[in-house]
Amino acid sequence: ENITFIGNGFSITSIQNYTGVYSNQFNTTVKNCNISMGSLGNTGAIGIEIGDSADNSSIINNTIIGEMDFGISFGAEFSNISNNYVNVSTSGVATTGIYLVSASNNFLVDNTGISLAEYGIYLASSHFNNLISNNATSSTNEAILLASANDNYLESNIGTSTSDPGIYISGGTRGTYFNNTGESGNDYGIYIRLTNENNFTNNLGISVSNSGTYVQLSSNNSFISNTGTSGSSYGFILDNSYNNSFI
Repeated sequence: ENITFIGNGFSITSIQNYTGVYSNQFNTTVKNCNISMGSLGNTGAIGIEIGDSADNSSIINNTIIGEMDFGISFGAEFSNISNNYVNVSTSGVATTGIYLVSASNNFLVDNTGISLAEYGIYLASSHFNNLISNNATSSTNEAILLASANDNYLESNIGTSTSDPGIYISGGTRGTYFNNTGESGNDYGIYIRLTNENNFTNNLGISVSNSGTYVQLSSNNSFISNTGTSGSSYGFILDNSYNNSFI
């Protein structure tokens, strides 16, 4: 435990299916690293991998670029992931910038996640997290995806996708979403599905060719001062969703 790895701007590089930095130790710090792993479809590679025993860790100010499965794969709790730049864009390979799986009570602040073929930022079954001022981009999938993720707080995040929703919230409850922007060229700017008992305030959904914000099979949510805009469809659609309040 109590592991500190400071890269001081030096690089960790491999074209193989390895992890650049791995830890499963309590109170791990990984800071100021340049990491590039994987090449030519070697998508088993991961930039920084933090296991579920490495609670109270800090991943700060790292630059991760390459053809990796995940730029950052994170499974710990009570940790800080801040000021990281992750670009795993590569043609024809499904890659995710920042991935949290069963990871709760963490702070994600001022990160950039860029993917060509999967998600910029993806939370799976991860609860009680705070996502603030992150920027995510995807060309062929959701930029920001929350799947079965409860009690999360999202503020001032931007998700931009060419073909899928900019922000997709699926199956989450009791979350708070404030001042976020989801933008898409061909799909919904913000897509909310099977999502109940959440508070949405001052969020903006933008779509060029679909609805700005689409709410489906979601009930008992509060919507305050949200905006949906579209170049060719409805700004805001409510589909089979009940007992929601709008102010």
